[in-house]
Amino acid sequence: MDDIISLATVSSKGQITLPAKICLKHGIRYRDNIRFFVRENKIVIKPLQSFQQLRGYVSPKKGTKEKQ
Repeated sequence: MDDIISLATVSSKGQITLPAKICLKHGIRYRDNIRFFVRENKIVIKPLQSFQQLRGYVSPKKGTKEKQ
């Protein structure tokens, strides 16, 4: 497993900046949505897939045409 070790500082507003190496490795881009949750006392950060990225995962309903 390739672990990228990076540090971020929490701002006075409780914000952090994701390190560029992590964004590049995981395809996180400007205006992407990120979800946070806690698992076994650890904070986990995962990018949400956009509707564009999910295209093709769900089949259209029967009787409807897929838009191009």
